[in-house]
Amino acid sequence: MASPFVYDILKPCPKRIWYKEGFLLSIKTRYMLFITGIFSMAFGISLLIKSSLGTSPISSIPYILTEQSLYSIGTTTMLVNLLFLLAQIGLLGRKFEPFQLMQVPITFIFAIFIDIIMALLGNVYIDIYL
Repeated sequence: MASPFVYDILKPCPKRIWYKEGFLLSIKTRYMLFITGIFSMAFGISLLIKSSLGTSPISSIPYILTEQSLYSIGTTTMLVNLLFLLAQIGLLGRKFEPFQLMQVPITFIFAIFIDIIMALLGNVYIDIYL
């Protein structure tokens, strides 16, 4: 049985979108969940970097570039992801759909979240692990 919170999210709304197993989610709810997911990914990357536990494979290239340049981790993440997008365009050629360009603003938001969280964690040093 789902929690009461799930029922609050699944209330009927004017603009409906079908979701898993017939539940309905509004566009606003879907975007909020998506932004929350991007924020949690950025928070996880920032915590891994601040705790010196390493980085994920996708953020290792931006981290190394950050260490060797004056750019922030968010900026290098955005630049590397844009290079990945250009590679995707080159590989797919005519099969590349213009809808895929929505990656650009999402990458920008992701980079901003990383920089904001790194700034908030600026004076936090994690050196004790359980």
